Amino acid sequence: MKTRLQKTGESLQEYASEIEKLANLAFFDHPATVRGTISLQYFVDGLKEGEIQKAVRMADFQDFKSALLYAMKVEAANEASCRVNHSVRGARVTTDAPCKSPWRKEIKKLREEIQDLMAQRQNLRRHRITCWGCGGAGHLRSSCPRINKENPYIKC
Repeated sequence: MKTRLQKTGESLQEYASEIEKLANLAFFDHPATVRGTISLQYFVDGLKEGEIQKAVRMADFQDFKSALLYAMKVEAANEASCRVNHSVRGARVTTDAPCKSPWRKEIKKLREEIQDLMAQRQNLRRHRITCWGCGGAGHLRSSCPRINKENPYIKC
């Protein structure tokens, strides 16, 4: 049982039934609860997919059937997310024909508004900055015009 790992292409159900069968053969003289716990441990240890193995370990299941069900859900979620990513990767954008979308002008207006707001925000940040050398606003001590003119050799 220690050497039994999930094989490539083997489904979780097939792997789980094999682990359960091996546990029943190896520990036939132990109670069913003990066999279930041992099956659970070996099942999780032998999972091929690292993400599924981590998820099942972190869920900390006490019975074998619940762990199997959870592993199947995680596997299905991983496969679904991979399919979605692959379909997005396969999309192609062509710029041969001009876009005739009615939203194009609205998007352009929104983009310009965002750029204006970002410029205003940048200006507000400059006004909030206070020089530690002269106490003036809008610059740092390292670029203070008064200190640099008076004595350029003085530094903190």
